[in-house]
Amino acid sequence: MSRKDIGVINAKGRGKETNEDYHFGTGGKLFGDHDVHFLVIADGMGGHNNAESASHHAVESQEKWWNDTIAASSGIQEVIEAFENEQMDEFRRLNQELIDMGSKDNVKMGTTLSTVLVIDNMYMIHHIGDARVYRYSFSDKGSEVTSELDGLRGLVQLTEDHTLLNRKVRKGEVSKEDPSARRIEGVLTQCLGVKGEVQPFVTFGTIRDEDIIFMCTDGVYKAVKDEQIRSIIRGSSKKNAQDIVDLIYEEIKQSDFSDDICILLMK
Repeated sequence: MSRKDIGVINAKGRGKETNEDYHFGTGGKLFGDHDVHFLVIADGMGGHNNAESASHHAVESQEKWWNDTIAASSGIQEVIEAFENEQMDEFRRLNQELIDMGSKDNVKMGTTLSTVLVIDNMYMIHHIGDARVYRYSFSDKGSEVTSELDGLRGLVQLTEDHTLLNRKVRKGEVSKEDPSARRIEGVLTQCLGVKGEVQPFVTFGTIRDEDIIFMCTDGVYKAVKDEQIRSIIRGSSKKNAQDIVDLIYEEIKQSDFSDDICILLMK
């Protein structure tokens, strides 16, 4: 099965003048018969100046790095090695670059950044912030993952939220249902462009041909629950990627969402 169907939505929150979310997605057949896709999503931090510029710069830097990597590679193994050896450094380089750009105007340029490389049935994720990457499986068999976080049957969160709430939940200090949780759910413990040291989350695994990769910014999962996302995807196995994304967006519009939203879905 060829993975070539990508659906996208990127929309401003109600009443907002700018959209601080940004994305990039590309893919197709490379180096013979390999299905290769690269997906990127970023959310500029609304509490900081130049949030839109930060997310755009992060995504555009990754797009350039991707194009340079493909141009310099003679085979699929070189692409894999580039991600294994260089992507972590790219996150750190970009972090310092955003800090330097902001310091010139005495502003902060903070953003989240999540990237997914899919080669045939293998994926590799680099991530910092509170955007999310999920895998949806129509079957419970035949796939492996290095970390399954907050998984529902069929829908598995592959990334870790770099938030104060998630840190406290993992330490057993608070539950997500605690009334105080809402006050700290948007407080990031890591992002790009604010502090000098960052430690991106990295994970990898395998997926089945029919599995779906679903990426979104926090405005999405704060507007609709994981169970709603799972239900829409489960009932849309015959639909193309864009139709599924459009259905999720229609569900979001029924909520009182005010944050920007961005979705990338690959099947």
